[in-house]
Amino acid sequence: MKFFLLLLPLTLLLSSCLYDNAPSKPASQINTALVGIWTTQDKNGKILQATVTPESNLYYHVSCCDKDKNEKNPWQFEGWISRVDNLKILTLQSLSSDPRYQGKYILFHYEVIAPGPASIEDVAPRRIRITQLQLNESAYHLDSKLLRQAIRERLQQQALLPSEGSVVWTKIGNVTWQGK
Repeated sequence: MKFFLLLLPLTLLLSSCLYDNAPSKPASQINTALVGIWTTQDKNGKILQATVTPESNLYYHVSCCDKDKNEKNPWQFEGWISRVDNLKILTLQSLSSDPRYQGKYILFHYEVIAPGPASIEDVAPRRIRITQLQLNESAYHLDSKLLRQAIRERLQQQALLPSEGSVVWTKIGNVTWQGK
């Protein structure tokens, strides 16, 4: 299965890569580099925007929408960082009320890319590369322990993170965290 240019909302709608369980509960504090307003554009020009806000020092809230639809009905997720060995996994749990998606998980590897040139507001933009984990369909219903084992096996086979299919998102704004 290859997912080339769309991330959260379309992956959730079109992907059968929805997991019944997360690989783990939060394994580390949030990475503040992920907090902000992000955008990407697919090969057809569709613009997607995601807003990542901290809910606590362990959890994010992620809201993602198709900008062509004027931000109507954004997809909502609770997110955190899971780890399997040294692999960082952005784990997103759907908050959709639709029973097909409710409580299901999407798993992404993420890497922060070096900042680019400063923008007009003098805030250096950041980019992140997101890659959906490629696991066999049999992994979709595994419990957390067996899911981590499947991730390790695919990682050892160098088949977990495809060379094609990563999506680069660019930070276009910041959000403030009031702390809880």
